[in-house]
Amino acid sequence: MPCHYIKLADGTVAHIRTSKPRARRCRWCDRPGTQLCDYELVTNMDMASRITCDAPMCKAHTTTIRNLEYCPKHAGAKARARLFRSKQGELF
Repeated sequence: MPCHYIKLADGTVAHIRTSKPRARRCRWCDRPGTQLCDYELVTNMDMASRITCDAPMCKAHTTTIRNLEYCPKHAGAKARARLFRSKQGELF
């Protein structure tokens, strides 16, 4: 167990024992979640405030499009958006 020491305001020291963090599991199965979904939920004009889905997923449930990983829920949405944009380009 990891231990931390914190110095309190009165000069005494507190000894805190914690357990190690649990490994993330894939949201769709019980394998280790080694990837996080990169689908943008909210984006402001500055890229610093970009909020992504961040669903943990295993390699089997990851879809990679242009170096970004998407969960099964958002992979279909991303593919539909790309198809829609390509169809619009054909019309104009």
